[in-house]
Amino acid sequence: MIARTATESRTYVLRFSRELPGDRADPIGWRARISEVNTGRKFHAVGIDAAFHVVRSLLSAASEKGAED
Repeated sequence: MIARTATESRTYVLRFSRELPGDRADPIGWRARISEVNTGRKFHAVGIDAAFHVVRSLLSAASEKGAED
């Protein structure tokens, strides 16, 4: 068994933008673009809570994967 002393670091960039009123039927709301810097994967979310839910899920999955190694 190998003991790990260094912690694994994950970096995310969250970009939020507010929809302007227009011809769309959906209400004005926050949109988020999420970039996982470590892997280059990109995600989208509608709403602030949803954006942080995505990040929590990614971190949870990463910690579970790390526990398996």
